[in-house]
Amino acid sequence: MLFAHSFLGGMALIFFEITANTMFLTHLGVLELPYIYIVSALIMVASGYGYTHLEARLESKKLLIVALGCVLLILIGVALLVALSDSVYISMAMMILKGSVWMVVGMGFGALRGIISTTTQSKRLFGVAMLGEMVAGIVGGLSVGFVLHFMDIANLLVISIIALLLSMVVLWQTMLTFSHRFESLPAPKPPISIHKILSNNYYLLFLALFMVAFCLLYAIDYIFYYWVEQTFGNPQELASFFGLFVALLSTLHLIVSLFVSSKIVSRLGVLLGLLVAPLVALIGGTSLVAIALTSLGFAFFVAVTLKLVYGVSHLALLTPTLKTISQSISLQTQMMALSQRVIEPLAMGVVGVILLVVTRLESITIVYGLLIVAAFVSIFVSKRLKAHYAASIEAMLQKREALREGIVLERAMQNLFVENLKSPDELEVIYSLDSLIKMQYPNREKIVVEFIHHPSKRVRLYLLDLIWDTNIDHLAQIVEERIEVEKESEVLYRLFELYCKIACAEAIELVSEYLHHRDPLLQEGALIAMLQYGGVDGILKAGGVLNELFASTKKEHNLLALTILSKMATPSFHAPLEEALNSHDEDLKRIAIMATGNLAIKKFIPYLLSNLELPPYRSLSTMALSKFGANIFEQLSSYFESSKDIDVRLALVRVFATMRTRQAHLFLLSYAYEPLLFDEIIHRLFDCDFVCNDEAKVIELLGISTQYALYCATMLERLDKQRYPNSYRVVEEIKNQKIDSLFFLLGFLYSKGLITQARIGYTKGDSDKQAYALEVIDNVASAAIQEIVISPLKSLMVKHPDSKMDKHEEQKEFIERVLSDETLFAILKLSIIYEIGVNRDKTYLEPLEKLQTHSNSDIAQTAQWSIKQLHKG
Repeated sequence: MLFAHSFLGGMALIFFEITANTMFLTHLGVLELPYIYIVSALIMVASGYGYTHLEARLESKKLLIVALGCVLLILIGVALLVALSDSVYISMAMMILKGSVWMVVGMGFGALRGIISTTTQSKRLFGVAMLGEMVAGIVGGLSVGFVLHFMDIANLLVISIIALLLSMVVLWQTMLTFSHRFESLPAPKPPISIHKILSNNYYLLFLALFMVAFCLLYAIDYIFYYWVEQTFGNPQELASFFGLFVALLSTLHLIVSLFVSSKIVSRLGVLLGLLVAPLVALIGGTSLVAIALTSLGFAFFVAVTLKLVYGVSHLALLTPTLKTISQSISLQTQMMALSQRVIEPLAMGVVGVILLVVTRLESITIVYGLLIVAAFVSIFVSKRLKAHYAASIEAMLQKREALREGIVLERAMQNLFVENLKSPDELEVIYSLDSLIKMQYPNREKIVVEFIHHPSKRVRLYLLDLIWDTNIDHLAQIVEERIEVEKESEVLYRLFELYCKIACAEAIELVSEYLHHRDPLLQEGALIAMLQYGGVDGILKAGGVLNELFASTKKEHNLLALTILSKMATPSFHAPLEEALNSHDEDLKRIAIMATGNLAIKKFIPYLLSNLELPPYRSLSTMALSKFGANIFEQLSSYFESSKDIDVRLALVRVFATMRTRQAHLFLLSYAYEPLLFDEIIHRLFDCDFVCNDEAKVIELLGISTQYALYCATMLERLDKQRYPNSYRVVEEIKNQKIDSLFFLLGFLYSKGLITQARIGYTKGDSDKQAYALEVIDNVASAAIQEIVISPLKSLMVKHPDSKMDKHEEQKEFIERVLSDETLFAILKLSIIYEIGVNRDKTYLEPLEKLQTHSNSDIAQTAQWSIKQLHKG
């Protein structure tokens, strides 16, 4: 979809540009180009500002449609004006709008690519997506000459409009397909601080190089248009030439991007990537000066070649290199946006002003000289920028922030890591080893072999993990030698696993010596290594020892056997595990539950469910059940529906949430109406990025949450904080929980990132942040939801003074409801019962007596205690 969107958008822009170039040189001429540059620069800055303004106020979907829609209206408007009149002003307007149209479409495409793909995917798919624009250049450019046999040049705009309409259709389909990606977008980046840029030489050099590079680009453009105008007089020939040129430029861009640019930057460093474009400009400018002085007649071919080669080097080498450099800048996103929306138009305007002065002298040779000067400036700035880049990367390395994807490290920086391997700081050594391996350092295997004998245990453990991941089979002999001299049990544990993995049957003889070792950790490591990687012989030998441990009368042996079983990847030894699950020993049962979850043995699920009923094992059983995934949904849903224990049902809510399937999540939502499950279900679903398309259901649940929150707020006014301080806090916590649930429910329908920000702001209690939260809801929510949510939230913002005990009847009604209502939280009931006993308030003796036989033992015991306190009073 990205390819299709890029291809169709590229076709639209290419046909528009070829039409604009042809009509401009036909009706006006290159001497008017400086004015075009100046006005176009102003329009581009305004377009960039407008896009930024809309970016902060519109949802991403609306912004992308609006941006492309504006471009479409421009194309339609221009096409209609051209059909009605052949005015030179229309040709000038097309040339002026050309830069803004390219910029807006490019920003929209970049935003779309960033939304529908992760950072890693975005970088990996960038070339594929941009391939569409390159192919459009080739296809569109080559087809111009053919198309002009059947229509006038002005009718190329019709093709441009059709292509853009199709691009909008693809964009709409893309947004529907990836609608979930638009739901939880990060907050927009804060505006860049001008003071921060001006006070940082690195930032200034980065922007300066952008500026000079675009000055060179527009100066070369002027030279190119000058010689094209001198060579072609027929509009049809002119349009055909522009088409062939665009096709050739796109072809070279494609070839260099796929096969050259990445290799140059990664192998030869960023400096060469920065220097190629200015060197091309320098050689081209010098050649043109020589041609002008010797009056040779092939300046047109040099100008075209210069435009072609510089265009390819700018697009395929300089731009990717600058993006690589930008990754070492903390304000990367903002700086790139500033470069595209302000610096490029500024460069165009500066070139326009300079050319306006120069063209009065009526000598193109002066432009060549300015091109040479600008090329030297670019080379100077490139070298300075490279030095700052190296310093920035070195600082990142020292802070352990480098090695992000796309960062290019020079050989000198690799040597820095090699030197740091000698550091007495073990963390520095580990970091340097990790960095050298990640950057594919040529002698990394030699380093691995050397550092397996490092005096630091942490370094050796890291090396073993490294060998495990890289699977260097030929190191078996070195690992065996290390086993024989190693003293640390933790390191030997990893050595056994690694040795059995890379040496298989050859490792059995050595590792089996530790199967009965006195150190439980070494015995465990040897058993696991042989059972997992020792082949048939290893399993037979270690399996016999493991059976002995299970059969032993010593508890520590049984615990060790269960621990080993829980760490194995393959389910086995079912009989002893089943016995442990039925054991009355708490320690054995705990490890057996963990092992059942790790091994995902479905036949033992009934044991886990029965242990879910027991408070000491509930948490472990919940975690164990969560590891089975959605395969046990039917079994658990039946158990959930039949269970009457609220604690068991709450535990199963957490299990269903971890399944992360639509079926499990909709099942949970169907039980959100139960008061004691409400908040847990809503919270868990929000954490799982649940999306609900049924607004009516969300509105109903919002009503429940707001009513409960308002009820709690009313109770806080009526509850005597002095006599019932703990209960007051409990009610306050319930109220806050209901407010959180309200925001979580909004997250089912709208951007989770935006709703989360609003929730955090509202719950902090600051009036400005609460007002912002309400504004967010007002902007994103439907009128029906606003009506339910905003007014209660405003009411809940008001801080009420402590009650003065002038509402005794209301408090009495509330306490009696708490004591009798089984849909309220047990923690609130317990708190109220306890504080009645503390206060020795005999008003509630009758409801307390009924609670002495409550099914919840905690409530029953607390009621009994409270009644004793009342009798004492």
